Amino acid sequence: MRSIPREDLEHHAKTSRKLHFLGLFLIFYLSFFAILCRLLFLHFILVLLSALVSHDALLVLKFVKM
Repeated sequence: MRSIPREDLEHHAKTSRKLHFLGLFLIFYLSFFAILCRLLFLHFILVLLSALVSHDALLVLKFVKM
C-alpha cells in the first residue's frame, strides 16, 4: 500500500476545515434568515388581521404603505 505524502494530508485537513466552517456559517446564516422571514410574515399577518377585525382604515393604510 502506498503512503500519502504529508503535504497532501495537511492540505486536505486545511481544506476540510475551511469547508466545515463554511457549512456551519451557511447553516447559521440561513436559519437566521428563515427566522427573520417568519417573524416579518407573522407581523404582516397580525397587522392585516387586526385591521380586518377592527375595520380601521388607518391600519389598512399603514399595512399597505409598509
